[in-house]
Amino acid sequence: MKRNLYKGFTLAETLIALSVVGIIAMMTLPSLITNHNENILNKASELFQARVKDAMNVMWQTGKLEGILSTEEFVEELEKNMNLANKCSNSNLTNCFVETINTDNNPIETSTLKKSSHFGHKDYDTTTMGLRTNFGVNAIIAFDKYCEIPADAKEIGMPCVSILADLNGNKEPNRYGKDIRGINIAKLGNECAIKLNGKCFGTPFFTGAMSYTTCAGENATSAGTATEAGTYAKSLGIKECYNEEDFWAGAVEACGSVDKLPNESDLTVLAQQLYPTISVTNTDITGCDTNDHSATCRDTETAFSLGFMYPSGTLTSSDSFYVWSGIENSSYIAYARVFDPTHTTRYSSRSEAGFMVMCLGE
Repeated sequence: MKRNLYKGFTLAETLIALSVVGIIAMMTLPSLITNHNENILNKASELFQARVKDAMNVMWQTGKLEGILSTEEFVEELEKNMNLANKCSNSNLTNCFVETINTDNNPIETSTLKKSSHFGHKDYDTTTMGLRTNFGVNAIIAFDKYCEIPADAKEIGMPCVSILADLNGNKEPNRYGKDIRGINIAKLGNECAIKLNGKCFGTPFFTGAMSYTTCAGENATSAGTATEAGTYAKSLGIKECYNEEDFWAGAVEACGSVDKLPNESDLTVLAQQLYPTISVTNTDITGCDTNDHSATCRDTETAFSLGFMYPSGTLTSSDSFYVWSGIENSSYIAYARVFDPTHTTRYSSRSEAGFMVMCLGE
């Protein structure tokens, strides 16, 4: 009689194996779902920002941005280039947005977000306005009527507006930093987005430039000449002016003073958080690997979750971003910090666009 040399699993062994698989699935499934939902929200954010940028570029190229003095006028023009389902005045914001925004601190009532100062900026002298899009994103917008756009700009991105976007409509969790995100918003109510050295900073955002004539004021001669700051710029803590377009001065103006920007120690602490595997210094260049200059070690996912991004509105593992400090070195140099995937260090400029700023909270 021929014996069977092959032995199968017993019922008990099979049940144990299935139990182990089930436990592993239970442990990993929540994180997989969370990552999937986060990816969906990130894509929704990219799509929304792309549509707003496209609409604003059309408005700019056709001269429709010129002379706009209110958020209502801006939204009226925006609607001609982007599908909107509804518009709401700032006295009826909850008709277009959830009533309560959850934060890491106290909840914020949407009805209180009536002007740009509620987004952590100086007052634009315009009110906010709510809108619902036809593609599932709701928003509250504040338009900056004082925003300056270079006359020769071919594409303008999203200057001049601060936007609070609910990326999944009224669905939960309605939490700021999750499904509700800020675009060019420094701080939402009393929300603390980033804590550094015991200080509370708002969400990072891009700013426009301050013109030479605005910076130099009554002392203006001609751009390209080191000039003592005028009365207005001095009130913000700016000492000198030089560039026709001063993006550092624009960041100072957006926050309200140089003291509202992070100092170099604050930015070093931020770098230490985003480059956890290396030791970061205040001013020296710090690479991920001294033997391999292409090696990366920046925590890009954490950086993006904090609101740091490339001017395109995304942040990939190959993108760099820059953050202004409040340190003025000369009429044409102020300090920033570069956060490259391969290294981080101090950076000197005042004339370059595309840098982010985060403002100190109250």
